[in-house]
Amino acid sequence: MHRRLACLLAICSTYAHAQTGASAPPQQVVISGAQTDIEAGQDFVAGKIIIGQKKIADSGLQNTGELLRREPAISVDKSGRIGLLGLPGYTQVLVDGQAQTGDYMNIDLMRVERIEIAKTTTAATGPFGIAGPINIVLRKAQRKASSKLNGNVRTEGGRKGMDLTWSGTGVSDGFSHTFMLSRWRRLSTTHSEYVQTSERPGAGLVRGYEGEIHAPGLYESLIASSVLAWTLDANHTLTFSPEIARANSDNDSQEQRRWLSGPTSLANQTGTSPTNNLHLPLLWNWKIDPDSSLAVKLVASGSRSDSRQRRDEVWSPGGPRQRVNDQDRSTRNYFLDLDYVIETEDGHRVSAGAKFARNESVAAIPTWSTAVQTPAWPCWGPIRHLA
Repeated sequence: MHRRLACLLAICSTYAHAQTGASAPPQQVVISGAQTDIEAGQDFVAGKIIIGQKKIADSGLQNTGELLRREPAISVDKSGRIGLLGLPGYTQVLVDGQAQTGDYMNIDLMRVERIEIAKTTTAATGPFGIAGPINIVLRKAQRKASSKLNGNVRTEGGRKGMDLTWSGTGVSDGFSHTFMLSRWRRLSTTHSEYVQTSERPGAGLVRGYEGEIHAPGLYESLIASSVLAWTLDANHTLTFSPEIARANSDNDSQEQRRWLSGPTSLANQTGTSPTNNLHLPLLWNWKIDPDSSLAVKLVASGSRSDSRQRRDEVWSPGGPRQRVNDQDRSTRNYFLDLDYVIETEDGHRVSAGAKFARNESVAAIPTWSTAVQTPAWPCWGPIRHLA
């Protein structure tokens, strides 16, 4: 009897305990985490740290060396070499998967698609890549072209002007170009009145003659320029920037003078002064090694100006007279600049160079011709313009 009672109590106790455990709610454990700012700008794919286009664009840096030096996974030794795991000598840097012997630290970030950093080695990296390779993936060749046209018309102080500018750019594999054509034109008109006097002993300031002049003018220019750039390889770039320009100034003025002694003169003066300029600079940049570079610049330029002035006068008394002034001037310039730069291990920059120049200038002697001999007039003092 006692045994049956004990077994019944044990079964009831076990059943009650099971009922209590089943009715209790289960406990929940929530684990949360977040990326750091550095990790947020990186992608991790198959054990690689990938620096993508977003981080490259947000960095605001210019070349691969500046970007890699800021990467926490990369260390830099005293000589400027980069490496993983603190092993610059055992980190292999690749460009598009190929080992590089040139300067991979100065690749423009505009040419970079992404940078892959692997902290594990593979058999393909060899003994000098046991710390892991860094692969710089360049953008595929893309042909891009754009053009822009700007125009303005303005009036300022009675002077009317307009300018028109067209520019076009294009980028392809290893070559970029920019062309620009600019046209500028301005009309102006001036009108002034003046009095010319002279200082005479015993008479003081003597008024000689008075006059007025009306002078409309036209100023215009046309400029064509371009920049052609070739990236020959990682160490050599070539830039050619030709420019040709033409400027011209035309004037047609009327002037009237009245002497207190009676004579008068009426003059009409026309003139034109065209100037042509040609500028041909060629620049070659050579990255000799990571610490030194050489820049060679050759410039050939020239200009030519032709000035012609004609003045027709009618004197009373005296009749008509004519004066003509022709002047031609031309120049040629040649320059050669050599600039060698080396950066030392302690961060100093040493530059040495040489410059050579040659200049040629030819000017025609101005010629004056007068149809009728001008009578001598007394020498007067400076002209005073009336308010």
